[in-house]
Amino acid sequence: MSDTTVYAARSILTMHPARPRASHVAVRNGRILGVGSLADLAGWGPHTLDQRFARQVLMPGLVEGHCHLMAGTLWRHVYCGHFDAVARAVALAAKGSERLRLGRIKVVADGSIQGFSARRRWPGYFNGAPNGLWYAAPETMRETYTLGAAHSLGLDGEIGSIECGKRADFCVLDDDPGTAPAEALKTMRPWGTVQGGRAFAA
Repeated sequence: MSDTTVYAARSILTMHPARPRASHVAVRNGRILGVGSLADLAGWGPHTLDQRFARQVLMPGLVEGHCHLMAGTLWRHVYCGHFDAVARAVALAAKGSERLRLGRIKVVADGSIQGFSARRRWPGYFNGAPNGLWYAAPETMRETYTLGAAHSLGLDGEIGSIECGKRADFCVLDDDPGTAPAEALKTMRPWGTVQGGRAFAA
């Protein structure tokens, strides 16, 4: 059995401007070998063709660029004066792994500022304008939650788009986020995910 798997899909939204769409993606050891048509990937040699996503659309795995996980580890220290938050953050970052990156952090005194700057509000949500309060335009949501968020974390060389060398992390959808109206993205339900080349149904 080959250690290369080629996933076929109804469409693959790559988020890469040179090849925005494809029909197949080759994966080996959790990394993307190539993206294109089945014929394009023939050069990788023997492979297992996996057609479980033949009716689905693949896009890069969604990236959460805003997280309080590392900040929470600093909250063990009740702030009654000075403690060296930077040294603590650096020490924690050294304990990170390939699965959990403890990296960039900003420590703010006022959580409401953090919350205001980090969220996107859809029409009808609390505190949203009647037609929706957007911190990023609706039509940029696909980039915002993939390559844009990866870039903000300094990880766009590894995740955020479906291209050679990056992690084989995909969001699997029944609907096509590349052709659906931006306002429909909030209710688009995933079929599941592919993480490191392994598929998980929702």
